[in-house]
Amino acid sequence: MGCRFPTCPEMEKVEDEKWDYSAFRRITADAGMIWIDIDGEYETVDASHMTPDSARRFSKKMAYKIKEIENSKAR
Repeated sequence: MGCRFPTCPEMEKVEDEKWDYSAFRRITADAGMIWIDIDGEYETVDASHMTPDSARRFSKKMAYKIKEIENSKAR
């Protein structure tokens, strides 16, 4: 499973300049893996790492997405 972890807008810009996330998505799909998108705005403490509250919100959303995927496979 792949996903892009949230970060501040400045770091996203740097990542976008260095990485091709559409290629990551293709590679993930070609390997038979799932790419998940997790929307939302999250605060960081150092332009990279999420605050504890943001990390908890992100983790809950990620767990929900994984559960949705697992439930859809069980059907």
